[in-house]
Amino acid sequence: MKSVGINRRVDDLGRVVIPKEIRRSLLIREGDSLEIFTGKDCVIFKKVDTKKNISNIIDLLRSYVEDDGRISSNAVLGAKIRELEEEVTKALDSAEGVSHDSKTY
Repeated sequence: MKSVGINRRVDDLGRVVIPKEIRRSLLIREGDSLEIFTGKDCVIFKKVDTKKNISNIIDLLRSYVEDDGRISSNAVLGAKIRELEEEVTKALDSAEGVSHDSKTY
């Protein structure tokens, strides 16, 4: 972990502003989710990889369907899962393609 030499105060509601330079360098945009970790003397924020999380959910759904013999023989259900995966991938790819210049940092 490296220090960037920037200090921020916690306001009366417990909020801290992440400096614009850091948000830009890590591509953190308004509405993004951050996971919070704590250590002995630190708090760490990590940007949540939405695409990875959704892919994991789809993989779990697929493995559930494949593991259940009654469902795995259903070709329609398998096709629907593939369709869902394609739609989610397209939506996430188009969301990532949004110009960062137009978003507020």
